Amino acid sequence: MPSEKSVTFPKGSLFHQDTLKHLKFICILIACGLDLASVGAMIVLVTDIETRFNVSHTQSGWALTSYVITFAGFIAFFGRVGDIVGNGIMMCVFSVIFGIFSLLCAVVPNFIAFTVFRAFQGMAGAGIVPCAYALVNKMFQGPNLQRYFSILSSVISAMAGVGFIIGGAFGETALGYKSFFYFLFAASLATAAVICVLIGYPELLLNRHSYKEKFQRVYKLDVIGCLLFISGSILLVVGLTQGGESWNDPTAYVPLAVSIVLLIIFFMWNLGYAVVLKLIKPISTHKGYAYMESVNLLIPKNLMFSHNFIPVLLATFFLFCGFMVVMYVIANYSATVEGNSMIVASIKIIPMISGLVLANGTVAYKQDLFKPKNALVVGSFISILGGAFFVPIKYVDDNLFWKLFFMGGFFTGLGGAFFFCYMITMAIGDAPDQYKALAGGIVQTSGQFGNEVSLSIVISLLGNQTTDKADLRDRFQNASYIVITAATISTLVSLFLVKGPLESSGDEEKQLSECSESTTSSNSNPENQIETVMVICPDTRDKKEETVDQYLA
Repeated sequence: MPSEKSVTFPKGSLFHQDTLKHLKFICILIACGLDLASVGAMIVLVTDIETRFNVSHTQSGWALTSYVITFAGFIAFFGRVGDIVGNGIMMCVFSVIFGIFSLLCAVVPNFIAFTVFRAFQGMAGAGIVPCAYALVNKMFQGPNLQRYFSILSSVISAMAGVGFIIGGAFGETALGYKSFFYFLFAASLATAAVICVLIGYPELLLNRHSYKEKFQRVYKLDVIGCLLFISGSILLVVGLTQGGESWNDPTAYVPLAVSIVLLIIFFMWNLGYAVVLKLIKPISTHKGYAYMESVNLLIPKNLMFSHNFIPVLLATFFLFCGFMVVMYVIANYSATVEGNSMIVASIKIIPMISGLVLANGTVAYKQDLFKPKNALVVGSFISILGGAFFVPIKYVDDNLFWKLFFMGGFFTGLGGAFFFCYMITMAIGDAPDQYKALAGGIVQTSGQFGNEVSLSIVISLLGNQTTDKADLRDRFQNASYIVITAATISTLVSLFLVKGPLESSGDEEKQLSECSESTTSSNSNPENQIETVMVICPDTRDKKEETVDQYLA
């Protein structure tokens, strides 16, 4: 390997990994926070968009849906690309793109163009979040890693709620939703500038001699698998969103059915790729087989079956379901049944945010408060208690916020935060080193699917919101059962399927012992193994290529 790949910066240099480390971390937090706040704010700003563009309530919902569709569809893909090209470069580029499309959303004169730009903004957001996870994992080690993962999870989980409040405030201004996107534009570009100087540019210098090889690896990403996963993810979100309006509409059940088929085919293709190679070898040309053999799968098997990865994905899916329903019920009950303005309804989310901040602050201060598995169980169980406060919603006539919503939101935030911060540690910290951003992207995809499933169900339960307050209260009570059911399933998965973590995240000897039980082949690409009787150690080629990235802060 050329010596240029191991170049590092002298201690004290602006580009050294330990220089201004906390400023870099703050910029990563801001970039992720702006991304997630744009989702929460848009839930509140939909009414303003409906008025200013003169569109129906159903049409205005695409201001949020278009973002969520591309965010969920591309987050795993961009996480994979970030692991190959470099997470610092990806973070820098997508932060700039996010800011540019924020400006375009503010100035565009018609709703169709606005929706298209929101979709591109969602793609940019999908490039920011998984790379943030991977960068934090590189910046901090040992007990500090849990502390900063706790802070990151606090920001990511709380900013959707903060977005409610910010959106409500900007919605009251003369410019309405436009003022919010101007704010996103300015904040995103300012943050991107610091990220480019402190993270992106040093990474570019350190990897400048290997980018040709890195982009060749991107070129060899599994095209079929990527198309199946992205298409399936996008259609799943579309189907669930449309299902919230009516499950009898073909625009709901057709995309949903197609998405399920595509995702099943994707996982069969991904897991059976080695079998495919065996089948085509006798009938393919040498050049064609060599290309197929060198393809990099979107979700490699050694990530998919890594320690606790699948159980954590399942638990995350269900806890996100309940978490989003609580946020939606508090804000929408206050607006529809109690007749509060959207900014007042948004402020009622504060107890939920307080629970998030308190729990994450506690974990950041005392990292060993829980063992990771226990934290998932405790967090999910506390979320069940939070959901229980919403069950008697139709029996309480006055002071509902103080009697039910305050403690229900607080417990949901508290339990969610305990779960989120340790979930990130387990999903990303225990993933193979070369797939950290991809692991973060897949976890976020799972959570986003949970959000969409729960929202589609709760919107279907609420139906067309009539002026009959008694009927609405019955429907909101039914929605509360989703919270309890989802949190209960998350508790059971965490209790019975999640195992204790690896002794040390990224422990090479532990990873080695796990991989030594797998079989291999003469295949030149370690991700596409054809089984033989041989047993090998993990391939170090990718680790060497990624070693330079470890210098970055």
